[in-house]
Amino acid sequence: MSKSSNNTVKSAPRASAAARNGVVSAFVHALASHETSGNVILQVCNAAQKWFKGEQIGDEDRKAIIADVAAERGWKGDAVKTRGSECAQVLKCYSSLLEAMPLFQQKAGMLQWTHSLALARALNKGKSVKQAVQEVASNKSSASGKGGTPQGRVAAGLKAWFKVARADKKEEILKAAKILNIVLGVKLDA
Repeated sequence: MSKSSNNTVKSAPRASAAARNGVVSAFVHALASHETSGNVILQVCNAAQKWFKGEQIGDEDRKAIIADVAAERGWKGDAVKTRGSECAQVLKCYSSLLEAMPLFQQKAGMLQWTHSLALARALNKGKSVKQAVQEVASNKSSASGKGGTPQGRVAAGLKAWFKVARADKKEEILKAAKILNIVLGVKLDA
């Protein structure tokens, strides 16, 4: 046994190759599922298509579906509001999503849950299928937004850190943002 640079004790793996392979296989499957997690929304759209035949789902039906989903999932409080809104976004444009999601997956090489919701939001704002796919693929949608790029995630992280940091750290955060040419839109308190 040896010590690594962070003072943790290194030792040889003890699990069998079969055990490690089982975990590796599960992890690889989980990561692949993440890249295609938007396809579960495709299943929802297919079910809606089966029952509503491409027709708009009325407000009362949509609300009832969302209430039933919330009850089944055990959502309470903010979860009902947030997840219910996501459900509504999908249900409002399920027919167009059936066309948009495969196009996006072909263009981007993956289709995550957030991509499917971003497509739904774009479609619900009046974008055509082609426009919605292009918008989400170029990371200009509200779901992908600033957090969609590494630079955006750094900016969001710096801004979040700034909000909770001590005064002396806030100056350092602003210096880092300036070096990286990131506008945080925050100011030091006088």
